[in-house]
Parts: sequence; C-alpha cells; structure tokens
Amino acid sequence: MRTGELRYVEGADLVEYKPEGRSIFGYGAVFDKPSQVLYSREVGDFIETIDKRAFDSVLQDPYIMVLANHDKNMVLGRTGAGTAKVGVDERGFWYDVTDPPASRADIVESIQRRDVFGSSFGFEIEEEDWSRGSKTALPERRLYKFRKVFDLGPVSYPAYMDTSAAARSYRSYMDSVRENDGLSNLYKYKIKLFENSIII
Repeated sequence: MRTGELRYVEGADLVEYKPEGRSIFGYGAVFDKPSQVLYSREVGDFIETIDKRAFDSVLQDPYIMVLANHDKNMVLGRTGAGTAKVGVDERGFWYDVTDPPASRADIVESIQRRDVFGSSFGFEIEEEDWSRGSKTALPERRLYKFRKVFDLGPVSYPAYMDTSAAARSYRSYMDSVRENDGLSNLYKYKIKLFENSIII
C-alpha cells in the first residue's frame, strides 16, 4: 500500500476544460501561498507552504498518473505515455491531460458545470522545514523537495493527508527546539503535551 500524503487545492480557475484541445488543465498545488489550516492527530493544527523549486526533481518522472478522485480505475493519462503533461509556472504545479475520447465524459461535464473545481496530488516529501508561526501560534511547515508525486488530478472532495510522514518530521522539529528558552509558554505547553501523546 502506498504511504504518503495528500493535498487539495480549490479555486474558480484552478481546473478547467479546454474544448479546443479536448484537454483538462489544472493546478495540483500553488506556490508560496499558505494552506488552509491542516490537521493531524499527531501534530495538531499547522500551516504549510510549497517552495517554487519543490517539484523540480519529479518533473521527468514517467509514472505520474492523472487520476480523477485519486481513483486508479479513473485514469485520465500518464506522463510516460504522453497522454498527460506536468510542469511548473509562476503560479504552481500544473497538469494538462487529453480527455480520453471514449470515456470520462462524466468528469468533463462535472468540470464544465463547475461541480468539480479542485485538484489534489499525492506525494512523498524529501526536504522540508518546520518553524514557529510568524503570524499565528501554529507551527509552519515548508516543503522544499518532493521525493515522489504519485498522482494528481481533479477531485470532488478535499483530500486529507495520511499524517504519519508529517508527524515524524514534526517530532524531530519539536526535539530540536525543546530546550530553547525563547519559546512561548503556549509552545512549551504543546511540546509537553506532544511528548505525552496528548494533542490540543
């Protein structure tokens, strides 16, 4: 079974159908924009951003699938087959997939009707950094390099992460700041609760 994390992004112009090319175009991630508050049982609430170079190491991977709703039975394309393209621009990590002519009319119609207007991608992270929030008391996680992108594509509902990878890296971060006298009382309290597996 695949281990990793899922992220969801939504917006009125983040997924569209281009009838002239019979293609679905969307963004699986946007750069340098704080996420909504993410949650895991191990970490609690946190905020995440993605660096503009984070996807550079995976752009040539021939095994990235474009799936509807992360469903392996709803394949829209694959990079190595030439039926899907992925790339980055100033805004984020995008995909462009030619609509299979004999199937998936339901997905196309849902995008055209704006019933589906979000995308998601599944990944494993290789380089990241945790820090104390500059504008909130929440921890902030910045993703610098992806080890693997499994799939991305349009989704009907937000996808929530498998929390184990984030929790492991967050525990290391908490260990590194435990003795820092500059931490706020709230942060010291959260560290104490985290060590005792009590999450607030």
